[in-house]
Amino acid sequence: MSCLQFFVILQKNCWIMARLTLNDIEKLISDDESRYLELKETTGEIVKGMCSGCAFLNSNGGWLFFGVTNKLKIVGQQVTDSTKREIANHLKKFEPAINIAVQYIEIPNKAHFYVIAIHFDHKEFTQSPYTYDGRAYYKLESTTTLMPREMYNEKLRKMYPSHYSWEKLPAKNVAIEDLDEEQMVRTIQDGVNKGRIPALAIRNLTPMDILSSLDLSEDGSICNSAVVLFGKHPRKTFVQCCLRLARFEGVTVNEFRDQKVCEGNLFDQLDEAMTFCQKHMFLAGSMDTLERIDTLTVPYRALREAIINLLCHRSWERSEATPSIAIFDDRIELDNPGSFPMGYTWEYFSEKNRSLPHNPDIAQVFYKRGLLESWGRGIQLIIKECKDAGMPEPTFTVDHSFVTLTIRFKSALAPRGVNNGVNNGVNNGVEKLGDNYLSIYDFIKKDKAITTKELSDTLGIPFRTVQRILTKLRTEGYIKREGTKNGTWKILQ
Repeated sequence: MSCLQFFVILQKNCWIMARLTLNDIEKLISDDESRYLELKETTGEIVKGMCSGCAFLNSNGGWLFFGVTNKLKIVGQQVTDSTKREIANHLKKFEPAINIAVQYIEIPNKAHFYVIAIHFDHKEFTQSPYTYDGRAYYKLESTTTLMPREMYNEKLRKMYPSHYSWEKLPAKNVAIEDLDEEQMVRTIQDGVNKGRIPALAIRNLTPMDILSSLDLSEDGSICNSAVVLFGKHPRKTFVQCCLRLARFEGVTVNEFRDQKVCEGNLFDQLDEAMTFCQKHMFLAGSMDTLERIDTLTVPYRALREAIINLLCHRSWERSEATPSIAIFDDRIELDNPGSFPMGYTWEYFSEKNRSLPHNPDIAQVFYKRGLLESWGRGIQLIIKECKDAGMPEPTFTVDHSFVTLTIRFKSALAPRGVNNGVNNGVNNGVEKLGDNYLSIYDFIKKDKAITTKELSDTLGIPFRTVQRILTKLRTEGYIKREGTKNGTWKILQ
């Protein structure tokens, strides 16, 4: 029987609080030290032992024994009142405080020699993260390791969401006038139109009522999440509230072709990022007998979902860490500060419909507004859309507290100067008209029969806004409508 199996049996049969025997200890240590077991010859190593005890509490529990050598020999150690006081004093260094039993198992024929056994039960002590002498530890396989700050913060957020979650904290020096009321009202209207917010919610709401209905205020205070979602100038409050965009020449970062920093709220950043990507991510166009044909390099739904995930799930705790989107000739990389939930990998979310958002309040607003289709399907949707388009499967990497999504293109983007003159001239002209204009213009180029409703549903833009943009594009001479009920669009520029 393995150490782990025996450990589970002890738990299931409630032997943990009963007195251990030397035979029990021999069974526990038979597989050497593991993630659930720490052996020390004497309390001369009490500091290292207690560090492991802290790691057990922050992981999956385990046993700490003094009086067992690293060669698995039970030798015991002399125990006096001073020994017991020393152990008690070290147990007092745990935060939050723990009331834990210490067992002393006597060694036959060795007077005053005992094996000292301490069970750190993570199921009994559930206020993780724990610290010992001011530091937090966790188990990485069988090794006791200092807990990274990001992991510690995540555990705090899970245990005390109202106190330690960044998005729940009250924003300092922010008044309701600093938020964009039009964006707040639009969120409620879009949510009602999508059936995700009750229709009655749209009546006679003040801006503070809206924040309260979206869980973006606490006891009358505006939360951090409200600032980054609806702030007029959120970067004045949070310097990390920005998104860096770049189009590099070739496949390295040696030369910029274009770059931009988006400093608005998250909805502004979404619009600017989509416009930037559509400006730069068309394949070199071909010419047929009638007109130019352009193809977006990454499926629109995959690109949009990837950007929304980047904005919703980023970490906000570090002011120097900001997300970025980098476009190369052969790929696009979306780099996000943060990590996957502790104990999970991106492969897990690619196979299962699970939602563990880093910022649940922010994600909920995106969902209610109709920008997130459903919970827990983001990675699956991105992968499926790319596969259906015949592209390589996207990949995620985690490095130095950043998660990078890489989507490789089926065909390389056009080098500088190839088909860029006419295309960039027209795109830049449309882009200057305002947000969402280029997105609608590009969709019409690809589908001349697309309707106003289809544009609204696909892009997540209100129907009346789409109507206004189409009128402006016609007035400026970019498009023309031919026919009436079953008409089509004609590209004029």
